[in-house]
Amino acid sequence: MAEIKAQLVVNRQECRVYLWAHVTENDTCYPANLADKADKSFMVTGSFGGGGVSLEGTLDPEKSAWFLNTDDGGNPATLVAAGRIYIKENDLYSRPRAPTGNGANLNIWLMARG
Repeated sequence: MAEIKAQLVVNRQECRVYLWAHVTENDTCYPANLADKADKSFMVTGSFGGGGVSLEGTLDPEKSAWFLNTDDGGNPATLVAAGRIYIKENDLYSRPRAPTGNGANLNIWLMARG
């Protein structure tokens, strides 16, 4: 089991993009702080292993309480195949919840702008 830290792959005034690379069902994703950016999109590619991956966020500075994010339609921010979701919530910290599939290997991006 590994703790995967987000890599900052784009850092511009108008946006930032973080990548959690090669995430498996045994990993924990370390949160990214995107509180200064209002618009967020969550994208996932790779092998899902029959499960799904979600984005969760918190307003708690201690990072002890996490809640599942939703898309602009109020649906859970969960992907079971490669795709992208626009995130409705504006959290202090955001992180992917490790995939639930067996044999998953995912690349997870989070873009924030605004």
